Amino acid sequence: MAHRSKLSDNQRRIVCRLAFLILCLLPASVAIYSIFHQPGPADWEKRIQAQLGIKTRIESVVTPLPDCVVLRGIEIIDPDSGISARLQELTIVRGSDGHDVTLVEPVIIPANALANLLTRCSDQLEQSDLGPLRWKITFGKLSILDADYGLADFMPAILEVRKLNSSVRCPDAGSIQATLIARPANQPDSVIDFELEKTTSHDFVAIHTNDATLPCHLFRPWHEDVAFFGAGCGFQGTIELQVNQKNRVVGQICGDLKNVQLDGIASLLEQPLTGICDLESIQCNLADSLIDSASFHVASRSAGSVGRVLLKAAIGLGIETRVSAKQQVVPFGNLAFDVKIDKGELALFGKEIPIYRNDATNPELAPCIATDQAGLPLAICDNKKSVPLMEVAVLLAGEGKSDNLSIAFMDRFRIPAARIAQTEQQSSRY
Repeated sequence: MAHRSKLSDNQRRIVCRLAFLILCLLPASVAIYSIFHQPGPADWEKRIQAQLGIKTRIESVVTPLPDCVVLRGIEIIDPDSGISARLQELTIVRGSDGHDVTLVEPVIIPANALANLLTRCSDQLEQSDLGPLRWKITFGKLSILDADYGLADFMPAILEVRKLNSSVRCPDAGSIQATLIARPANQPDSVIDFELEKTTSHDFVAIHTNDATLPCHLFRPWHEDVAFFGAGCGFQGTIELQVNQKNRVVGQICGDLKNVQLDGIASLLEQPLTGICDLESIQCNLADSLIDSASFHVASRSAGSVGRVLLKAAIGLGIETRVSAKQQVVPFGNLAFDVKIDKGELALFGKEIPIYRNDATNPELAPCIATDQAGLPLAICDNKKSVPLMEVAVLLAGEGKSDNLSIAFMDRFRIPAARIAQTEQQSSRY
């Protein structure tokens, strides 16, 4: 019969005590330690700073559940602008792949501060040594403030920042992604999504408004020129851009610009121009940070007026105008025409309507781009003619008042700025 070793009473007691320590006391001690030694306000301030690059001040931290943290009395500070936002409370749920943050109370953030926040988060994640990481912030109500145009409200809005080891655009290297999905408060059935992705070689920006209209002034932190479109202007469509390490932009803009205020454009042209119009069916291709080609339809929403200098420029471009030579400001009833820019040339296409020239009883069809307030033809173009953009720039410079405009116009449309020397000489002919 096999020999069986027997434990002494002392040995059995030791084994029982060890089992009790391992199975009961140790887990209880860990639980008690985790309860009484949770990260405090200073710990969370450091963690948020290290992972997102956002400076905060936190008054208190409550841990109702092991993976749930409530931060109270939070102040978020933008070091660049000095602007701060204060929140009463936010909840963070920690998961295996990141943090989910929920803000119930309304949040108001200046547009510039939001742009800085997105840039700072992506830059901090790019520079950090941390592995894959995710922060998802859900706003019950997010209001983006512009000092000139007021608030744009979104209910709800979800901001997510991720650090990835690879992505669809950059499978061989890591990337940083920031996405913002928001539902405009005044368009509750619509959703707008914004995506920014930073890789080792390129940055990618994509904006899809779907069937919503996004106020153009929200783009001001990235491109100040949208201010010329006016307070009520909105964009509906898609913007997809790629930026290389030399900050050269390639991409497309497709959609509609609604409620463009012509008096804003007039301030750029330094000439009288009033009215409201839409730019419809925009197809714009960017190459090397310049407009390579573009097409769109202009349709006015209201009557307006145009100054004499712009009419002279129109005549110089081959447009026939039916106005008195004494009129300094000419009212119009309607604008409707197509614009095409390609290979350094501009072409206008009007709708053919009957007009009377020499024979009062026999009208002929002519492409009209503007009518007067009585509906009669005011400006007629040549659908078969295109004009070099250089000539457009020279004519827009008018009577020497806008040389800077002409230079900017030529730079944007691939026209050598050295040609500006011809402006005064050529414009004096009109």
